[in-house]
Amino acid sequence: MAAAVLGASALSGCSASLGGVRCDFKVNHPHESKGSPGWMEGKATLRCTGAIDSAEGVVKMQRLSQGKWRDVAGTRFTRTIRPVKAETTYTIMTADKLCSDGTYRVAARGSGVLKGHPRASIAWQYGGAAKITCR
Repeated sequence: MAAAVLGASALSGCSASLGGVRCDFKVNHPHESKGSPGWMEGKATLRCTGAIDSAEGVVKMQRLSQGKWRDVAGTRFTRTIRPVKAETTYTIMTADKLCSDGTYRVAARGSGVLKGHPRASIAWQYGGAAKITCR
């Protein structure tokens, strides 16, 4: 899992903070949906130590094909959270995709607004690879 911090100039992987607010952005492993067997999904979570005006998270799944990670069509999803409450965990989930055997990972990035000032987007963060065998 990857973590990011709402820093002095950006929501990024650095450990600086702005106004004492730290936001952790974690990318999880893709998996077959527990609620919808036969479908797969990926998730990322956002949690901040203090309130911020808003945050936006983008998640998508990627499949390993011929040694390269390629985006899985139809899985990209963007969630805007307004406002972001302190010590609350928000989940950003990919669009469900019909399950297909293979090796996948989740990619995610985000940005935030604190005290009316937009913060630059973090670079894409990646969860660990997971081999999915569909039921």
